[in-house]
Amino acid sequence: MKKRLLYLLLAICFVLQTQVVFASLVTMYSADGRELIVAESEIEAQKTVGWFTAPPVLMYSADGRQLLVSGDEIELYQNVGWYLEPMSTMYAPFDRTIAVPTWQVQDYVNVGWFTTHDEALYNEIIPQIQYALSVTDYNGAIDICDDALDKFWDYENVFFEDIVNTVYVVMDTWRATVKQPVAAISSYVTDSYGIKQANIVLRNISYKEISAIELEFNCYNTFNEPVKYYGFGSSQFDGYAQQMSFGTLDTQSWHWSLYGYSETDRIKNIKITRVAFADGTVWTR
Repeated sequence: MKKRLLYLLLAICFVLQTQVVFASLVTMYSADGRELIVAESEIEAQKTVGWFTAPPVLMYSADGRQLLVSGDEIELYQNVGWYLEPMSTMYAPFDRTIAVPTWQVQDYVNVGWFTTHDEALYNEIIPQIQYALSVTDYNGAIDICDDALDKFWDYENVFFEDIVNTVYVVMDTWRATVKQPVAAISSYVTDSYGIKQANIVLRNISYKEISAIELEFNCYNTFNEPVKYYGFGSSQFDGYAQQMSFGTLDTQSWHWSLYGYSETDRIKNIKITRVAFADGTVWTR
């Protein structure tokens, strides 16, 4: 009786031990479909050499990357931007982006999205240039182009070349409109130790460097009345600027002291009368 009881106890222990052993074994999976049974204590080591705790699944990022992940980690990867099907990033003006299934790319293109950031940026900039030209804001159009060229930094970029050509078109149109090689962008009057000063911001819209300019403008007071030279002469002021280094499309600010025009509050009718270029040629109105 005692022997039977002993054998029974030994059998129970064997069964329990066997169950513990099998309970501590785990099936792992490879990318090529193989399976491997390992102890729980070996799981991490097997992960480092490419085995997974569940059948692996190929996941995709919006920028074209691919990654094999364990089937029991799919949701974790979805939460950080991975997908179960090939994805593509689409772009729209003003830095908008969206990740869409690759098979839907053409559908998004048809409603105004683009497949590259540069193409979206170009289609953001062109309407701005067109609007500036529609209101004859040539200076604003060139500033938009300058900003665009900073963004399209690659000289071989097709959009960079197109923006450069647009700059030339704007410059030629501007010059033909004002009929002079220098444009007055803005003007204002300041007071320097009791002497009024006319400040004029100029832009070179010619293809040559400028070394000197002559200009004229009329002086007006706060009531928009002409201010005559010492109260008796003309309201017209003639100004000169020499020893300039004024390159194509450069913007420079120049000022002239308005001696004899002490009541001046604003200036009008700015005209460039002569321009001397660095190559020795002279333009005259």
